[in-house]
Amino acid sequence: MNPGDHPFFKVVEQRVSARNYRPDPVPQEHLELILNAARLAPNSGNQQACRYLVVKDREKLDELKEACIINREKVLRARGDEVPEESAIREHYDVVFSAPLYVLVLVDKTVRYKGYEQKDGSLAAAHIILAARALGYGTVFYTDSIPEDLCMEHLDIPERYSRTCIIPIGTPERWPEKSDRLPLSELVFLEKIA
Repeated sequence: MNPGDHPFFKVVEQRVSARNYRPDPVPQEHLELILNAARLAPNSGNQQACRYLVVKDREKLDELKEACIINREKVLRARGDEVPEESAIREHYDVVFSAPLYVLVLVDKTVRYKGYEQKDGSLAAAHIILAARALGYGTVFYTDSIPEDLCMEHLDIPERYSRTCIIPIGTPERWPEKSDRLPLSELVFLEKIA
């Protein structure tokens, strides 16, 4: 077998950031496979700081969406940016909150090796994203679009945790085109960076 034909590399090649989802549920056995991949991600000193909050409850997600809409208007005003009509902001968040489920990657701030937990969270998130794609689902890595403080408040997350990201998982309405990437020759240096 040509190493480039290995299924893992095909999954990596096919991964794109999807943002608009069908309401089809993700079967529990698929969700467990995805979360188990996150559990097996590398982590600092085997401290296993990551926790995963799965949110499927539409009422909770709609409440968080409304908070995000209000917050977005405030942020734009505070920056002195033009504030689009509420309907445009709402349309954006209708897309952001279109997935059937969301996984919040949380890290325990009380761990022994402080400062490494967010890196651990990012590694776990990458495993979630690749495992979901391997099963035919789309994902995206959200941070500022769904602010951490709103998640903490509206989803009753204890203060001992911080959020690395929130990842929607679902079947995309359509698969987005893959963005162009720089060639490897422009990204890799041997022994000394130019």
